[in-house]
Amino acid sequence: MTTRNNGKPAECSIAKTSSPVIPSRNRRLSKRLAFATTLCACFASYGAGRLCRIKVLQQQPHGQLPESIAKSSSMSSLPHPEIPGHKMPQTIYTSKQFTTQEYAKSNSILAKQAFHQQAEIAPDGSIKTMDDPATVSNASSESDDETTYMPAGQHLLIDMIQVDATLLASQQPLAHLLIELIRSSGLTMLSYHCHDILSGGSNVAAANGTSTKLAGVSCIGVLLESHVSIRTWPAHGVMVMDLFTCGEGDLRPLLPMIRNLFSQYATNKNETTSSGIKDFQREPHILQWAYKMRGFPHGTALVNTDKTAFRNPESVDSEAWVIGSMDCELKEEVAKLDTKYQEVEIYDILHPRFRTYENYLKSLSNDGSYHAEQSHFYRPDRIMYLGNVMQSRYFGEAAYHEALVHPSMFAHAHPRRVVIVGGGEGATLREVLKHKTVENVVMLEIDKEMVDLSREYLKEWSDCSKIPGSAPSCFENDRAQVLYTDAAAWFLDNFGKGKKVADEDKFDVVIMDALDPSSIVEFSDTLYQNKDFVAALYSSLADFGIFVSQIGEDNLFSDAADPFTLGGSALSKFEQLLKDEGFERMKRYSEAHGNFLAPWAFLTVWKDMGTGERWYGPQAQVDYEIRRRILPSTDGSEPLRFFDGATMMTYQHPSRVNEEVFCRRNPTPALCEEGHGISPLRQNAPIGTFDVRPSKVPNAGRGVFFKEAVPANTYIAVEQAVNDIIVFPYQKRLLHEVGKASGTALFKPFEFYLGGYGFSSDFFGEAAYSVDASILTFLNHGCNGNFVMGENYSVTEMNADPAKPPDDFEDSPFESAFYNPFVDRNIFLNMNGADTTVRDVEAGEELLDNYLRYLHEDNWRWGVESFRRQCEGQAGVITDYEGTDSPLEPVI
Repeated sequence: MTTRNNGKPAECSIAKTSSPVIPSRNRRLSKRLAFATTLCACFASYGAGRLCRIKVLQQQPHGQLPESIAKSSSMSSLPHPEIPGHKMPQTIYTSKQFTTQEYAKSNSILAKQAFHQQAEIAPDGSIKTMDDPATVSNASSESDDETTYMPAGQHLLIDMIQVDATLLASQQPLAHLLIELIRSSGLTMLSYHCHDILSGGSNVAAANGTSTKLAGVSCIGVLLESHVSIRTWPAHGVMVMDLFTCGEGDLRPLLPMIRNLFSQYATNKNETTSSGIKDFQREPHILQWAYKMRGFPHGTALVNTDKTAFRNPESVDSEAWVIGSMDCELKEEVAKLDTKYQEVEIYDILHPRFRTYENYLKSLSNDGSYHAEQSHFYRPDRIMYLGNVMQSRYFGEAAYHEALVHPSMFAHAHPRRVVIVGGGEGATLREVLKHKTVENVVMLEIDKEMVDLSREYLKEWSDCSKIPGSAPSCFENDRAQVLYTDAAAWFLDNFGKGKKVADEDKFDVVIMDALDPSSIVEFSDTLYQNKDFVAALYSSLADFGIFVSQIGEDNLFSDAADPFTLGGSALSKFEQLLKDEGFERMKRYSEAHGNFLAPWAFLTVWKDMGTGERWYGPQAQVDYEIRRRILPSTDGSEPLRFFDGATMMTYQHPSRVNEEVFCRRNPTPALCEEGHGISPLRQNAPIGTFDVRPSKVPNAGRGVFFKEAVPANTYIAVEQAVNDIIVFPYQKRLLHEVGKASGTALFKPFEFYLGGYGFSSDFFGEAAYSVDASILTFLNHGCNGNFVMGENYSVTEMNADPAKPPDDFEDSPFESAFYNPFVDRNIFLNMNGADTTVRDVEAGEELLDNYLRYLHEDNWRWGVESFRRQCEGQAGVITDYEGTDSPLEPVI
C-alpha cells in the first residue's frame, strides 16, 4: 500500500521470512476488526510522517531571526497570526483546496477568533456556511475604521535582491517575519497561507529519475485591511512583496522596517546551504519599491460633492516619476515633513536611464578612476516635492533658477532692489546675489519650516560660499532680507491701494518663484487671480521695472487654447489682470534643462516697453554684460553654469508650440489667420515681374510697376523681401555715435536711406528700421484707396479725421500687442514684408501700398496729414524728410 504525507511517498510492505508455511483453516475476518486495523495503520503512518518532518525542520540550518521574533517563536512550527490584545473583527471564511502535492507543499494558518462563520465551496460551486459558536468574535463595531471599508487604499510594492537564501527557502522564518511586520504596522492578520514551490513534480521524477528542487516560497496573508504577499527565488537571492491596505494610512514609513527585518536574518556570508543554494547575503541590499494610490475614495463617483477629483491630480507628478515607479535602482526618502502649509518630501534616486547603481558604487571607490575623481556626476539625484509636485532637483536646479532670474535681470539696465516671492530652497536668492548691481534683496517665504528643512538637506541650493564677501549661506548674506510672511499680504500692506510709496522704496525686479497657476492650492488663486495683488505688484515696481514668474510646465502641441485648460485658464485671467493694470509687454519663454517632466515656462512682464531694447540685445552684448555685472567665483569656476548670450537668444522668442496653442483661442488673435511662415501653396510674383519707372503718385519720384498680370493673394517678390535690411535700436544709436565722433558727413547718406526709405517699428523697445533690399524700396502709397497691397479701412488719407482713427482701425499688432506669441515669432517675416496682392492686378499697374496700416494712435495725425499733402500734389514725404537735419527720426 502507498500513501502520501505532505507530498512524500511512504511505502509499507510485508517482510519475507524463511519459516515454512503452516496450513490453517480458512477464517473470516470481521468487518469491525478490519476497519479498526486500517484506521490504526493510517494514524501510525501519519504520526511517523509528522515526526520525520519535525525532525527534518529541526535539523535544517536557519539564520538568525530578529531578537523580537526569536524569543517568542519556535522555528520548528509556523506561528499563529493572532496578535495579543488586538481585537478581531467578525468575518466569514471561505476556502477551496486544490491538489498541489506535485508542485507545492502547503500550509494554511488561521486566526480562530477571526471567524464568525466558516464556509466551504461545495462540489457544485455553491458556498456552504457552518455556524461555529466557538469562533464568534467579541470585537465591537466601534473598532472598525470607516476608512477601512472605503473603495480606495494604498499599494506598496517591494523588490529586494541580495537577501539571505536560507530565509528565502523556508516557510517558517518567512512566516515569522510576516507576522512581525503586520504586528509592528498595527494591521490585523486574519490568516496566512504558504506554499513551497517546487521546480519539478513527482510525476516528472518518476519518469526521468530527476529529483525535485525548491524553486521558492510563496506566502500570502489575508488582512482585515486587505492583503500582503511574498514570493521568493532563493537561488537568486530575490524576494518580492506586495502590501495593499484600505484606508488612508501611508505605507511608506514601513520601508525601513521591512529592510531591517529581512536584512537582520543572515547566515555566514559566502556560505552554501545544505540545500545547495548559494547565500546571497551581502551589503547593501538593493531594495526597489513603488507606492501607489488605488481605488475611488468617493465611491462610484469620479468627483466628490465639492467637484474635486477623486485623486489629487497633482500627485501624478511624484507618483509617475519617483513614488510610483519601480525603475529606480536606488530610491531613499531623505526627509519628510508636514508643515503648517504643505507636505514636504525629499528623495534621493538613481534612475538607470540616467545614472546606474554600478557607476555610483564606482564613484565611491576612491581608486583614482574617472568615476571616483568626478563622483558628482554619479551621485544620486536629490528631488524636493511640495504637495506631491516636483519643485527642484539637484541635476537641473541650476538651469531652472538661472533661466528664472538672469534673463530679466539683464533686461534691466541697473537692478538695485529685488524682491523674491517664494523660493524657499534659496537658489533664486543665490542667483540674484551674483549680480554686482544688487544692493538689497527681500525674500518673502511663508513656510519657515520648509526653509529650515531645505537649509539642512538642500545645502547646495543656498550655497553662497563662492560669492566674494558673502556668508556661506545665502540666507545670511548681508544684502539679503528673509521675511517669513504671506507675500500677497506683504505687497498689499506696503504697496496696496492708497499707499504712498517713495521712489527709493520701489523695486527694479520682482521674481515670483511660487505656485504654478494650475495648482489646486487655494493660495495659487491669491497670486494669480487677485486684482488687488496685481495692482500692488505694479505699484511696487520702479520705472522700467520688470516682473518675472515661473508658470509651470510649458504648452504641448496637443493642448487646447489656454483659456480652456486648467492651468491655462488661470494664466489667461492673470494675463488680463496684468494688461489692465498697465503693464505694456509680456513675453513667454521656456527652458528644458531643469529636468522636470516637461520643458518649463516663464513669463517676463515689463512696466515699460522700452525694456525690449535690452531683451532683444545681441549675443555678444549679453556676454559682455555677464562679464561686467556678475561677481566672479572665489574658486575661479564659472559663476553661471547655463546662462550666456547664446542661451538668451533662445529665450527672446516663444516656442512654435506656444504660438500654435495661442492661435487656438476664440476669437482667433490678430494675424493668426494668416498662417505660420511662408506658405508653399501660395503663388509668388518674382522680382522679375516688376520694373522701376517714374511714379504716378504726385512728387513721389520713382515707383514700382507690374510687367504682367498677377492674381489676387500672390506673394510680392517674397524671395527678395526676406533679405530686407533691419537696423536694431542699438545699431541705430551706434550710427549716431560714430557719425558724431567722426566729425564728418560720412554716414549721412546711409542715415537718409534708412530714414527715408525704411519703416520704423517700436517692437524692440525703441525704433528699429526695416528697409527693402531690392527695387521694392521704391514702392509708394496709394492715394484714395488705390492700392494693391495692405489693409482695407473705411477711410482713406483724403477723408480720414486726423484727430481720431476710425472705429475699424486697430493699432498694428506688432506695435500694440501686450502678449502675442504669433507676433513675437513672426516679427522678422512681417518687417521683411511677406506681402500679398489684395486684388487682381493688370500689367502696367503701379505697386502701391496702404501706408495707413503702419500708423498707430501716437502718429495717426502726422501720417494722415503727410499722405494727404502728397496726394494733393504737394511735396512728398521723402522730399520733406531729405530736407531735415535729423535723418533718423522716424517717418512711419
